[in-house]
Amino acid sequence: MPSAAMAADVPALVDAPVIMPAADGHWSGFYAGIQGGFAGHEDFVADPAYDPLPLTGTIDFSGAALGVHLGFDHQMDSLVFGAVGDVEWLDGEGTVGPLDGGFSTYGYAAANWQSSMRLRLGYAVDTLLFYGTAGIAFANYDFDFESSGGTAFGMGDQFNETLTGYTVGAGVAVATDLGIELFADYRYSDFGTVSSTITNCCAPPPNSQEHSVSSHTVRVGASLRF
Repeated sequence: MPSAAMAADVPALVDAPVIMPAADGHWSGFYAGIQGGFAGHEDFVADPAYDPLPLTGTIDFSGAALGVHLGFDHQMDSLVFGAVGDVEWLDGEGTVGPLDGGFSTYGYAAANWQSSMRLRLGYAVDTLLFYGTAGIAFANYDFDFESSGGTAFGMGDQFNETLTGYTVGAGVAVATDLGIELFADYRYSDFGTVSSTITNCCAPPPNSQEHSVSSHTVRVGASLRF
């Protein structure tokens, strides 16, 4: 009895381990935030009707991407599903030429902005979320086609177009003690083919310029869930 009483008066020397609560339900609700990263663009440019051979070439260029996003998720146990939309300002331009099949014909492309509306499906492990995403993508580019040795872009057959395509990707997010979620992801977007007339550059109708555009974008960002 005396030993037991003395033991009761001795303060604990080791704190009990703290058990962190599981993140069940953390990934539910609306969220909004910002993102930034790097976008690489590819434009396969062609005049398919040029005689005797089509004029072709590929424009590879890259630049920054900076934007905002808004989304909603619902969590059921470890499964997380939702929808998200974003819009991003893009930087970067490139040229190619002389095009294959032509002596002095050049192509030009420049990225202005892109956006998407996507579904998101993920798997939560405590404060980590691994997810895949897919949906509709939009992007705006400037294009040109000229034959002055690549020195007079804007004086050839320039045009601006907003393209519609698809995007797919994957990423990972982590919830922090500050209530902010940090994420990193990758997306591939294919915007299909757009065409325009050639009047100033190289040949009369039915000649035309075609641009088949795709992009690879890597982003990091932060979201606040509310």
